[in-house]
This record gives sequence, C-alpha cells and structure tokens, in this order.
Amino acid sequence: EQATSTQRLTAKVDEVATVGDTIATNTDAVVAATDAAADSVETVLDTSERLRTRTNDLTAELARFELDAGRESSPTATEAEPTAVRSDGGDL
Repeated sequence: EQATSTQRLTAKVDEVATVGDTIATNTDAVVAATDAAADSVETVLDTSERLRTRTNDLTAELARFELDAGRESSPTATEAEPTAVRSDGGDL
C-alpha cells in the first residue's frame, strides 16, 4: 500500500510540474505579446508625434503663404487708386 501511495504522490508531483511548465510557457507568450504590443504603441506614438510636427509645419507654411499672397494682391502706393478730390481741389 505504501508503494501505491508513493506512486500516486509521484504522479501528482509530475502533474503539478507539467501544469507549472504550461503556466511558464503561457506566461512567456503573454510577456512576448505584451512586449510586441508595447512596441506597436510606441510606433503609433512616434508616428503621431511626427504627424503633429508636420501638421504644425504645414500650418505655419500656409500662414506664410497666405501672408505673402495678401501682400502680392494688395495695391502698392503707386498702384493705389487716386484719392477723390472736390471740384475746388480739396479732399473729399
């Protein structure tokens, strides 16, 4: 009977060891997946920051373009329409 009890105990120890190995393997897989997800998040954050910077650059460039376009479309002093004058020569 003691031999049978020892065999059952040995079988249980082996079973627990197998479950422990499975848990360790699954834990390693979860850690690897978490690392991959963290890398993906980091990539998304980097891309988002680059896009934000590029958007700010383009917004500033557009503002400069609009300012330059406004200057080009504004009449210069020589191109401005003459000031209307009264018939007696005074300004209106």
